[in-house]
Amino acid sequence: MLVARRSFTALYGGERIQVTAGQTRIAEGHEIATTHPYAFVPVSGTAASVLGRERVYAALGDELTAALPSERGGGITAPRQGSARPTRKAGSGRRQRPSERRAAKAAATKVAAKPVNKPEERASASSTQPPRVPTADAIRELWDRRGGPTAKPARGLSPSNVRSTLDTKTPSQFVVRLGLMAERDLADECRATERDGLEVGVALYGQRPKAWGSEIEIRRIGTAGRNAVREPRALGRDHSHESRQAQSLRRLSNSGLVEVGFAHTHPGGSSAPSRTDLHHFTSRRLALGLKSYAAIIATPARSGGWDFHAWVTREHSRDHDVCEPAEIIT
Repeated sequence: MLVARRSFTALYGGERIQVTAGQTRIAEGHEIATTHPYAFVPVSGTAASVLGRERVYAALGDELTAALPSERGGGITAPRQGSARPTRKAGSGRRQRPSERRAAKAAATKVAAKPVNKPEERASASSTQPPRVPTADAIRELWDRRGGPTAKPARGLSPSNVRSTLDTKTPSQFVVRLGLMAERDLADECRATERDGLEVGVALYGQRPKAWGSEIEIRRIGTAGRNAVREPRALGRDHSHESRQAQSLRRLSNSGLVEVGFAHTHPGGSSAPSRTDLHHFTSRRLALGLKSYAAIIATPARSGGWDFHAWVTREHSRDHDVCEPAEIIT
């Protein structure tokens, strides 16, 4: 469970939601927490808050060091090598000799250049040195560029500067191939909505689509994590569960299965993706470095069961994605 560390307004489900610092709590992996990772911390207290920052620092790596503000900007940076000045001891009646100054300067340079590798050394260093405090803008920019802690950057783009539009008039040029086993597994996952009327979503796995191809084959269907946020008209993915699931699939299969899409139910019956869906599809496409990203929306069938509607989000230009209907073949 996460708690907001600052107050702000977030866009969720097509509506603006007020998030209040210290009061608003959401589950880990919730879409708002994924979109604003710098605005939430675990609820277990100060230690968890510090741990959450350290995880962000570890995910961003050396990029974060370059983004730290200088001392003139109000931030804190590591001391530059060779910048320490030998000072006269309190109560000393004489100046240091040149040889003593050179020795003191060399010792200070050696300490500043010494790498901190072991966990106990890092803990000791963090307790004696002031914390490195990057600005929120620096964390937001780098986090969006990386697409999350496990994703690779897609040419420096982020969902904040790539718009996504829905095109239902252009004739379909994509085909989403859903195998018999995958279709059966997807129908089984949809039964959760039949029981409680809440949306449920799962990741779709297959071979990485070719940049020039127009067919996306779905070979495996993921499962919904127990920490997923499920509501009648909203859904938050359990990213920790899906990350472990994707690693297991890559390890157990020799075919190199990766996430190529996402399927979820619309209990209300709408077969078209919402604006939140469009933003999410673009976010995943950029994070995974794909040219196209498949989506399947399941709606209740009149005769019972579910009807599957396929959509594909593709790169139209550098800063514009288009989501269009696709033909689904089972």
